[in-house]
Amino acid sequence: MRTRLLALGNDILSDDGVGLAVGRAVQRRFGERVELVESSRGGLALVELLSGCDQALILDAIMTGEHPAGTILELETKDLGCCRSRAPHLMSLGEAMELGRTLDQHLPAKLRIVAMEVKDTMTVGTELSPEVSGAMDAYADRIAAILESWGLRQAPSPAAAHIGA
Repeated sequence: MRTRLLALGNDILSDDGVGLAVGRAVQRRFGERVELVESSRGGLALVELLSGCDQALILDAIMTGEHPAGTILELETKDLGCCRSRAPHLMSLGEAMELGRTLDQHLPAKLRIVAMEVKDTMTVGTELSPEVSGAMDAYADRIAAILESWGLRQAPSPAAAHIGA
């Protein structure tokens, strides 16, 4: 069973890098049991990044304005796009997955999206906002809990237990 963490974002745009940071932390916890793929791409490119694995978690930043920064949100592909796009690079994840299945791509049977509500994705810099930074362990713990519910076990390394370690 191939399990992939697809961490999305840009780690030089403040909070936009939260998916990348948590993906790296979770990969340290699980070692070779999970495959970490990092990307700043979206749309149809996500089909290629998800192709070939049996189960996947997408980790990303989100700005809905409906929740305090640091809130962890679990979404479905249908939650990520309500309109049809005319350009493949602007496709929502839901549209891209639908197209990938139509084209008989080997896409994950299990797919979960776990995002963190963030405060700032426009400031150039590698520092996360205090609200986002303070919620990183909870974000990593939520991802770990999902992976464990899928039957994966964490690597026996107590030093990798927390992001700050």
